[in-house]
Amino acid sequence: MNGPRAVGLPGRDHERARELAAARPDGFLVPAEIAWLDGHLAACEDCRSIAAQYASQRSLFDVARGVYPETPRDLWARTAAVIEAGLPGNRRRFGRPSLAYAPLAGALVVAIAVGAGLLNGVPPEDSTSKGEEPDATPFALTAGQVQVVSRGEDGALQLRLQAVDEVCPVAADACRLNPTPRRTTTELQTTASAWDAIISPDEEQVVVVERGDGPQGVYVLNVTDPQLAPVPTDATSTSPVPASGAPASGNPGGPPSQPPATASTEPSTPPDESPTTTASGAPTESAASSDAPSTEPASPTDTASTAPPSVSPSTGATPEPTPSVEVTPLPDGAMEIASNVAIVGNTAAYSPDGARFAFTARPIDGSAGPDVFVWTVGDPRALAVTTDHASLFAGWLGADALVSRVTGGNPRTVILALKTGDETPAHDGAMWRPAVGPDATTGVWWEGTVARTANGLGWTPAEGRLVLEPWPAGDDEPQVLATTGLTDWQAEWDAKGRLLAVWTSTAAPGKPGVLSLYAVDPKTGRADLANPKLDRAPAYAGFSIRKGRLTWSAPADGGDRTVQVLAWKGDTFGRLEILAGDGTTVVR
Repeated sequence: MNGPRAVGLPGRDHERARELAAARPDGFLVPAEIAWLDGHLAACEDCRSIAAQYASQRSLFDVARGVYPETPRDLWARTAAVIEAGLPGNRRRFGRPSLAYAPLAGALVVAIAVGAGLLNGVPPEDSTSKGEEPDATPFALTAGQVQVVSRGEDGALQLRLQAVDEVCPVAADACRLNPTPRRTTTELQTTASAWDAIISPDEEQVVVVERGDGPQGVYVLNVTDPQLAPVPTDATSTSPVPASGAPASGNPGGPPSQPPATASTEPSTPPDESPTTTASGAPTESAASSDAPSTEPASPTDTASTAPPSVSPSTGATPEPTPSVEVTPLPDGAMEIASNVAIVGNTAAYSPDGARFAFTARPIDGSAGPDVFVWTVGDPRALAVTTDHASLFAGWLGADALVSRVTGGNPRTVILALKTGDETPAHDGAMWRPAVGPDATTGVWWEGTVARTANGLGWTPAEGRLVLEPWPAGDDEPQVLATTGLTDWQAEWDAKGRLLAVWTSTAAPGKPGVLSLYAVDPKTGRADLANPKLDRAPAYAGFSIRKGRLTWSAPADGGDRTVQVLAWKGDTFGRLEILAGDGTTVVR
């Protein structure tokens, strides 16, 4: 080769340098080889030029990323023999054929032999030298954006967004995939130990529902406000996956901001309208649309959610409510729709059309049982749509609410028409907390008995089974998803009704249960229970299934959590893991 040769370097060093330069773009080198090569290239112009050619040739194979060709077992042997025979003077070094005189041919062999796994832009660790299996290779699969809510060091909630465009093989123990979430810092601060986050169908608002001990609130957060535009996280806020640790969740007792000036503002109402019960427990003028049912005004002797939980039994005085989350108002931003309540159950959801949001709550002082509350988008407060203090919101059936109660000791569910306030039985037999599929032809519910909770204010499954049946009932034998011993569950289909995710728990509230994903026969509505797509993965309550992905929070080492993502396109499934601090909640 023409050009000056570096002075004082043995001739065979050039051959070694070119071998290493050919292997370097794909991450084959160990640190000692990299250091030696850098020193040689610094003194050798010829080898620098060749190394640059190798690096540029690597870009020719970018198109192969995400592709897994099946490699014939004898491919390398046959290819190496051809190179040996056709390239005189070729010699082997360090267990690899010399590529100094055949850069393109050698690079092609590498591309074919190892597929796109070595061309994904992430150099693999030298794990084999440690006696470990090498990390798996990510592959391309687009499944929208994963959204989670976590708490920053100042106590403010943060909305994190992770685009899913690459995933790992489902069976991989480790993968060279490094998620890079974007962060939106809100003005919503909380000291709650846990919370739920539910996004509206148009993805313009997130409802944050507090959980844990002490007074709880429900807040609506506008996530499309310009002041809340996502910003990239800094280098310290992202963590490679998998790893042994996670960022700290921060100080949960950060300094609160001022209460909102608009949170308690009530609109003016015609004099002939009767007051209705709000989620704060205090009678207030109705701000709901004309098709929402009204309730009777609370009397000083009423219990449960028709009277403020903080009313003094002796004087009847009602102090100003103290929300457990204090909000600094933003333009069209956060709004408190319920305060000083205890949230009951894990079922809280927007209606399919996004016009309303429903949840279950009771007085924080335990003076009465739960009622169903509905917030109409645009109103300042959520309103009670039941007043029996023994109702649970189970889900939506179109524009109507499904409400479960215990009647005569037996669990029953009614369909509550919000436009008229009329109730009709959903099922002749025992039905507790049904979840109905997107086409309203199948449902999941508890079929059996229930028992009082320890505090006497609610109900929990007793003897029976969790079943998947035609809705509202059918002659076919139901499919049994769980049996006696269950304490809680959540069931949800994807938008097309082709996949069913079921979370069940036999533990105390706040503890992890297990999550499974089943394919559903579109003709029969029956799930393939024998061949789950996800089989009893550890998970906390509150998962999300949408847009070709299932997302959930899972326990991690050290008391932290991970956000797990199972994504799919057709019959191809992959996974993604995002490290998160304790309390991180999936937006569902």
